[in-house]
Amino acid sequence: MSLLQAYQSVLSKNVNFAEQIEQHLFITFLYQKIITKLINHFLYLPH
Repeated sequence: MSLLQAYQSVLSKNVNFAEQIEQHLFITFLYQKIITKLINHFLYLPH
């Protein structure tokens, strides 16, 4: 079994896990962007 084959078999087992992490990271990233925009909006609001 080559290293690539081993890597691919590990990857295929971890695909669902990786997808969940990716979705979680993406959602977290979106929340951070939204929160940052809101904070900036309120900070730079003319008083």
